[in-house]
Amino acid sequence: MMKNYLIGIIFLSCFFSISESRSEIILTQEQKQKVAKIDSVLNFYHEQGILNGTVLVAEAGKVIYQKGFGYANMDTKETLEPKSVFRLASVSKQFTAMCIMMLEEQNKLNYDDDFQKYLPELKYEGVTIRHLLWHTSGIPDYLDFMPKHFPDDEYVNDDVIKTMAKHHPEKEFEPGERYEYSNTGYLLLASIVERVSGVSFIEFIQQNIFDRIGMSSSIIPFGKNEFVEMSNRVRGYNRTKDGGHVDNDYTSYDYDVCGDGGMFSSVIDLFKWNEALYTEELVKQETIKEAFKPYVLNDGSVGDYGFGWSINEIDSNTIVDHSGSWIGFRTHILRDITNKHCVIVLTNTGNRNGTSLYNACYNILMDKPFLRIIRTGEERRQREVERVSATLSIPNPSETLAAELTSLSPGKNEVQIEHDGQSRRLIVTTPKTYSRQGTYPVLFCFHGAGGKAEGQSNRWSPHADKHGLIVISAEAVQSLKKWNIMDNLHAEDHDDVGFISKVVDILIANKIADDKAIFATGHSSGGLFSYRLAKETDLFAAVSPMSCGMIKGAHDPDEKTKPIPLMQIIGDKDKSFNGSTNPNVTMYSADERIEIWRTFNRCGPDPVVVKKGDEIVVVTYTSPSGLEVALCKIKDQEHHVRRDLRDRADSIALDFLLKHKRK
Repeated sequence: MMKNYLIGIIFLSCFFSISESRSEIILTQEQKQKVAKIDSVLNFYHEQGILNGTVLVAEAGKVIYQKGFGYANMDTKETLEPKSVFRLASVSKQFTAMCIMMLEEQNKLNYDDDFQKYLPELKYEGVTIRHLLWHTSGIPDYLDFMPKHFPDDEYVNDDVIKTMAKHHPEKEFEPGERYEYSNTGYLLLASIVERVSGVSFIEFIQQNIFDRIGMSSSIIPFGKNEFVEMSNRVRGYNRTKDGGHVDNDYTSYDYDVCGDGGMFSSVIDLFKWNEALYTEELVKQETIKEAFKPYVLNDGSVGDYGFGWSINEIDSNTIVDHSGSWIGFRTHILRDITNKHCVIVLTNTGNRNGTSLYNACYNILMDKPFLRIIRTGEERRQREVERVSATLSIPNPSETLAAELTSLSPGKNEVQIEHDGQSRRLIVTTPKTYSRQGTYPVLFCFHGAGGKAEGQSNRWSPHADKHGLIVISAEAVQSLKKWNIMDNLHAEDHDDVGFISKVVDILIANKIADDKAIFATGHSSGGLFSYRLAKETDLFAAVSPMSCGMIKGAHDPDEKTKPIPLMQIIGDKDKSFNGSTNPNVTMYSADERIEIWRTFNRCGPDPVVVKKGDEIVVVTYTSPSGLEVALCKIKDQEHHVRRDLRDRADSIALDFLLKHKRK
């Protein structure tokens, strides 16, 4: 647990270089004070093991701070410098968007062209280039479908396109119906650039962006040799619970998909990119402005994402920014295009908290308290977490989490916090009518193995307005990418139960949540985690595990378990429907686990069986006190249920949960 600290400000002279050819820069007294505050904050978090990376801060177009913290290579102890080259991950997307904008300005394509005009082998009707840029196409993420259809991890854009043409993964929604972040969209945009320009995407971006504005350290490596021989390349790591590091970096094989990521660069080169966007070196300013217009859905609602940039208004200042997260790299670029401020943070130890320090740097520039910028659907807002002055008070993580949760706004809110030495993340969706004067039912949802918070958030957040509830999609520690469904199952046993318990306690203590109406659901291993929570805690009024088994011994209710309404939802062709006899982890069948909870909850032996159409059957057992245990079976469905049936089952589950508010 982090304690409160006071940091004295060390007033600095110009100890950093603006470029490799200049040794110093002249700062005003006010800028020196800002630099001192920035350096104090960043040094503190580096000493705490949170920041390992490079940072550049520019005020009104002038770099006032750039510095490296920690190591580019933990084995050789090569130190990080502003020239160090990091994998950018999704920060690459803004460069892909620029390539499309260049071709549009040259009249070689149109944003509203059907993308099948350029990729005719892909049969997704009604999807335009603009939909791909805005993440509103409905095309599923290739990271989900490629492992099912492709034999190994070594593939390129053409392999993804061929796989889509052959297997035609089902759309998640109709084009323009909603926003859902999609790596596939930007991969397809890169392939459109190739087909329209007649050269490879890598060649196009090199000639038209990198070479044109002098981004000499930037590259999209193709093949093992280019990757290994890259100058000043930074290795990726994950921070372990004991403060050490483990490799999380690709060096032994090719991974040549591009467009959605794949680019490597430094803070020096990214600042050159930032400056070029204020000129017409790449495209006209009129074209650039198009990138900073937010998406518009079919129903007319306006979002907060443009062409490769998130868009925000703070105090009449336009902020565009983007983050990246892949293997051990966490990256962020923020541009205040009203004041020409820029903050770039590139890190290599898998810690989002380090990257999120861009917020502190920006607010120091603006002479404001240390604020977190929070996205909230159609609008974003800022809130105070701590005050930056001559001294800084570093908050206790529990206090910071409480500040995050008590400052929610209507719509989507992203919350990040350190717990048990690890960065944790929640996506919290509140109803449009949300007010701090009320208390609300709360639904926690947990993703499956390898998943992230966005998946379950996108699945369940539409119910927030319909039912007037708060939906919280929690994310497992990403180095593990799985929930701790039982003790000693994984080498890293992060305190998942403790983290969720802390969130619930804060919601109740601050009268945000109705303490009699807190519910949980989860898919796959997220469902198994729901079983663990039902057994070990008294947090929830009811739970609904989905598409999962139940582990013998680990999830059986015991003398400490409280009776709890439970609905299991599962396809009758799911691999866990009939259980397993694996000697290490034995799973009960669906009927067996319902029988266990029926008996524990003292429900009668005679069920009520209700058909919900031809495909769904709900079998419900009821206790004398009205407590229910139910099994919802979906006919002829495997682990991933067909979308329309899944949506129906979700509504059945939610009706069940809300029905069982505690008395």
